Amino acid sequence: MIRSLRHSRLNTKSIFKGFAVAVLFFSLFSCEKNSQQAPQPAADAKPSSPQPALPATPSPAPHPNEAGCVQVFYDKSEEHGDLARSYALMILNLMGHFPQYQQIIGPMDRYRKGDLNKCKATFYIGLAKEAVLPADFLADYAATSKTVVWMGSNFWQLGPEFEKTFGYKNYEITGLDTANKTPEPDNKPSFFRDVLYKGEVFSKYNVWLKDGSGALDGSFEMIKLTEKTSSKAAVVAEVRHSFSKEVIPWALQSGRKFYIAEIPLSYFHEADRYFVFADLMFDFLEEKPRHNAKNAFIRLEDIGPMEDLKYLQEAMDIFSRHQVVPHFNLYPIFMDPLNTEPSLNGKGILRMEDATAFSTAIQNHIKNGAVIIWHGVTHQYSNVRNPWTGASGDDYEFWDATANAPVAEDSIDFVLNKMEDGFKSLKSQNIEPKLWVIPHYEASALDNVIFGQLFSWMVSRGVYIDNKISGLKTGFNKPIGFSKAQAEETTKNRKDFFSGLTVKANPKIRFGQIFPYELYGDIYRQHVIPEDLGNVEPELTDQVEFTRTVDTMLNDAKRNLVLRDVWASAFYHSFLLDPKMNAANRDPSKPKDLERLITGLKALGYNFINLETWIKDKNEPLTRPRIELEELRP
Repeated sequence: MIRSLRHSRLNTKSIFKGFAVAVLFFSLFSCEKNSQQAPQPAADAKPSSPQPALPATPSPAPHPNEAGCVQVFYDKSEEHGDLARSYALMILNLMGHFPQYQQIIGPMDRYRKGDLNKCKATFYIGLAKEAVLPADFLADYAATSKTVVWMGSNFWQLGPEFEKTFGYKNYEITGLDTANKTPEPDNKPSFFRDVLYKGEVFSKYNVWLKDGSGALDGSFEMIKLTEKTSSKAAVVAEVRHSFSKEVIPWALQSGRKFYIAEIPLSYFHEADRYFVFADLMFDFLEEKPRHNAKNAFIRLEDIGPMEDLKYLQEAMDIFSRHQVVPHFNLYPIFMDPLNTEPSLNGKGILRMEDATAFSTAIQNHIKNGAVIIWHGVTHQYSNVRNPWTGASGDDYEFWDATANAPVAEDSIDFVLNKMEDGFKSLKSQNIEPKLWVIPHYEASALDNVIFGQLFSWMVSRGVYIDNKISGLKTGFNKPIGFSKAQAEETTKNRKDFFSGLTVKANPKIRFGQIFPYELYGDIYRQHVIPEDLGNVEPELTDQVEFTRTVDTMLNDAKRNLVLRDVWASAFYHSFLLDPKMNAANRDPSKPKDLERLITGLKALGYNFINLETWIKDKNEPLTRPRIELEELRP
């Protein structure tokens, strides 16, 4: 069967834009171009009244590498509060690579005197330019010897302390330069776009809006520090103007104090400066890399009972030829309630155990080394278009994409019953899945928490919703994973385990995030294997906003070699090996693009691994539940 290209590639920018929060980032700074004297703290800033200090690191006993806690403060304002908190949650997700730290999060109005000295590191997200920072925070900043990472605005409230620390007296706020455009064929307004880091260039996202407005989409503001008065601070990364080629500091370090000239957590893409910030987490926390090898794997996407077995076999042959372990993203039940697939003759359903040729092929591929990743039960929802065809492989399964909300019947029982039905098909083929990928990466907060407990590891570039988890059992010593030998027992255990779970979601705060390294606990309490290279997308469709080639993916992988603990994680639709579907594969004298991707990553020094083997060795503790200062200090 030949189907139109469907993809599971999260476009992070679209998540922000769709919730009308990215545009708020534009108000971070004014568009003034003139130099400004760093002002003194506001005259009406009042000292904070005495309040309880942060708690000591809670039980259990400290990890052998325990160094306390890390806290993230953000501006709380009517205009910026939701967006600022989303950025704070992104930092907590990145902290998931460092599970030894207790995470603490709260708005800046919950800051109390001495807090900076309670944790190893503190992040401040300066988003609301109108925010008045607590006098205690400003005083503690001047005195602390602990790490503080200041991002974006409001550093001027430090007065002379900022110059004393970083050696710059004044600043400018830069934005788009519409008078000077970048050369053809780009021909876009220019700005401080390219972050220079360890000899590589990471560029800020910028594309033309498709609404006919002639506006450029992205985040363009940057703090340009001026009047350098000392060399106390080291320049960790620089940013270069896309027209003038002027280079200014992007990240500064002075002892244990860091300043980032923007908030690099919006509009990011696979080549973005966001990855520089993610890598700097090692420096902020003074941590060493976890592993020296650059891990790689490629998964074959959307493998279901209607798969074209010819091209699946061709893909397997390519993996075998280069001694690379293939990973299959498999869903076991094909549903076509709206009769888009003529070969089903109106039946509307084909289960894996009833698709003899398909199940035989999958069994043979498993014998030849293929690793199965469970990728949904039907990879579609109900008997409606959600939002495209209603057919498996095309649509969302655990998310109502038309309403942009959880599906109507979303609940613990809904998820467990659905998974139980899918496992019937998998266990009939002796498949016991250990890994999971959410169809199109999107589900409710409740569903994500459930998946994070059912599977030891997820593969994801996730869509996140702010949430509060309660009733998640600890010390539960019965198996809840999917076991053929213990099928009835684990079914009961799953129901018992999740019986008291509640997840309260805040739908106003929703964002997408890519990761360069694995996480030992995100805000859903999931272990996450990253997917940072995306996939081959040869042409635009109703699901594909940007084309993406192997050359682009290899360029991104090469750039990422300067990042610590980085992965080269990608996926590929096997039907793209059909020359009719993919122009890159029409010249029979050249290797197919899947083969080029594999050999290219190998040539760069990436090490292809078996994920099932890899996860067996990962015994690091899950990050502890975060502490919310708004609950601790109402």
